[in-house]
Amino acid sequence: MLKSTVQFNVEENYLYVKLAGPWTAESALESLKYIKIEADKHSKLHILLDLTELMKPETEMVRYYTGEYIADVFKTSYRLSAYAQAFKINGFTETVAVNRNANFRIFTDETLARDWLLLNEIG
Repeated sequence: MLKSTVQFNVEENYLYVKLAGPWTAESALESLKYIKIEADKHSKLHILLDLTELMKPETEMVRYYTGEYIADVFKTSYRLSAYAQAFKINGFTETVAVNRNANFRIFTDETLARDWLLLNEIG
């Protein structure tokens, strides 16, 4: 079975994370916990997720659980933005996460995702 991979790059104002491989409920929870550990290790409350190499989930329930996990793992002090190809995005994960008070948005463009992430952060 394929396993998801997570790569990190610590930027000045945020943690860049590239996810690749299958998107399952299990891999989402495992990856999000790992990302939080890295963010905390580097004192980063802003996280940019590159999802361009992450596969589409097989079911809508995976999107639902991922939204719950984002809200549960990253409390309100964290700000996360993600970007992926338009065909992978339907807004469900974002809606579930935001409805549970997560500070999370997804975009189809890396620049827009980074700009939203850093809004009000850079003087």
